[in-house]
Amino acid sequence: MGHPPKLKLLLLLRDFLPGSAADSCPLHIRTDEHEMCTETSLSPNLSDTMILKNDKNTNEQESAGATNRADNILEGELHPPPYSPLEPSTSAAAVHVPSAAPAPPLPPTNFLYIYRPLAAIKGEYLLDISAARPPTNVLDNLRLESTHAVVDGQIWVADEPERENGSGREDAACHARIKLINQIAKVRCIVHANGPRRPLLSIVAKSSHGVVTLKLPRSFHGQLILYTMWRVRLSPELERRAATVSEVDGTRVYFIGSRPQKWRTTIQLDGTDNDPESTTEDGELVDEAYAGSAFGVVKVGYDDEVEPERGSGIFSSFMKKLGL
Repeated sequence: MGHPPKLKLLLLLRDFLPGSAADSCPLHIRTDEHEMCTETSLSPNLSDTMILKNDKNTNEQESAGATNRADNILEGELHPPPYSPLEPSTSAAAVHVPSAAPAPPLPPTNFLYIYRPLAAIKGEYLLDISAARPPTNVLDNLRLESTHAVVDGQIWVADEPERENGSGREDAACHARIKLINQIAKVRCIVHANGPRRPLLSIVAKSSHGVVTLKLPRSFHGQLILYTMWRVRLSPELERRAATVSEVDGTRVYFIGSRPQKWRTTIQLDGTDNDPESTTEDGELVDEAYAGSAFGVVKVGYDDEVEPERGSGIFSSFMKKLGL
């Protein structure tokens, strides 16, 4: 009768053990009717040897696992996960998309002149330079003038009718000429002109002692002249598009937008009209604007920018009454 498999394994193990360990490792064999059970008790030396070997294997496995984890970390640093772009921001710092202010339901006007020396002028106007000219000697399409009261105008410039050949006029008459003039009090001029066929703009906002505020449409592309012996305030968005051309004795000249090789204008550096013959010279006709006040602050920005609110103190109310 052959030995059971477990017994054979134990006998082989006993043969490979050292002599002292084999002698101290008795085999207890119990045979039952149906199966044979083998029990063995190893010596303390053998148990210690196997525990040391197991500990060594465990340490080797842990060391290998740590090395693999370090390799994975290094590999992750060398090969970072793919970049996922952030969601577009919707905060107020997001890039501004200009929108044209819709014109109110106003009757169109052209060659309108209002002069009130001691009364304020404040209104909204729809300027259409293609409208019929009234029987007057007014040279400007819109002129609002006072000497001691506020002049405040908000102007929408209508598109010109589409021509058969699709070309625009190449003379000085193609400008929409707008002038807001004062002596003592402030001037505030806001111009909206963002249509696809709008005329060129020629704007003058001028006062001797009052604050002058000029707001241009975002489609403005041309020369901007500012004059004051006090402070000039350009809005940050306008300042980013303004290239300085010159600055002499309080007169600053900028060009807004991409500058052509050569351009010509219909107003001089002091805001007065140019000699009509000079506008026939070579050069591209562009938009033009003048804002000046000898002893007041000059502020220029875009028509859709919100002005910061003035304080409600006594001093602010007093300055507001003075138009400063």
